[in-house]
Amino acid sequence: MEDFFEDLGNTLKKTAETVEKKTNEFIGIQKLRSRITACERKTERNFCDLGEIVFRRFVDGEAMDQEISDICDEILELQKELAGYREKIAAKRGQSICPACGAHIPKEAAFCMHCGAPIPKTEEEFGGEPAHEETVQEEAQPQEPATEVQESSEAEQEDQTKE
Repeated sequence: MEDFFEDLGNTLKKTAETVEKKTNEFIGIQKLRSRITACERKTERNFCDLGEIVFRRFVDGEAMDQEISDICDEILELQKELAGYREKIAAKRGQSICPACGAHIPKEAAFCMHCGAPIPKTEEEFGGEPAHEETVQEEAQPQEPATEVQESSEAEQEDQTKE
């Protein structure tokens, strides 16, 4: 009986050592995987930073090979498309977009509430022609409801099209 308990003790000891070894191995592998993920993320950020540098140089007019120029042209087109979508969302909400930071702001705002930048008045607000401030206030008030009605009818048309 003594041999049985001795064998059982040895078996349990070997099993515990094996479990400890496997656990340490697993933990070591997980640490390495974590480091791999961190390196991959940092590499991806560096690729993004590099791409932004190249794109800024393209925008500044530096000569690029055709492959890079094509990608940069596509990025410019996508940025214009995104700006258009953002403007449509802002218009549907009765807002405009700050030209400095891109935040959605009330149409009547003179300054951006996010970055503080002055908001230039559009020709629409001037009644189609440049005017001084007194004229802007007099002309802008009657035109605002017409603009809202036009935006509402455009939104209704889109809703009807979706149905």
